[in-house]
Amino acid sequence: MLEHALASIVAALSLNENVKISELKQKDDPEAVLARAKYYLEHDHNLEATVKEFDNLSYPIKETAADWLVVAKDRIQAEQILKFIRAHVASLALDAQNQHK
Repeated sequence: MLEHALASIVAALSLNENVKISELKQKDDPEAVLARAKYYLEHDHNLEATVKEFDNLSYPIKETAADWLVVAKDRIQAEQILKFIRAHVASLALDAQNQHK
């Protein structure tokens, strides 16, 4: 069973690079889902879209990537927290500038 999952992952990742993302969006098979995930990660650098695609996978393929999904979701959460902190610091800096005027 695990061998089948790994074979599906390898097959999806070695899909022809000329396949357009619009064509892949029309399919829901595991190979298309993995190909979209690869596209979002490599071309768009969009980890959130990649994780969403992996969340659409079923067992056993999703189980094969479970550890990676945990790390990816943790990174997304850390990046969101960092964005919030940066926005808060920028807001505080603006407030400080306005108070000195």
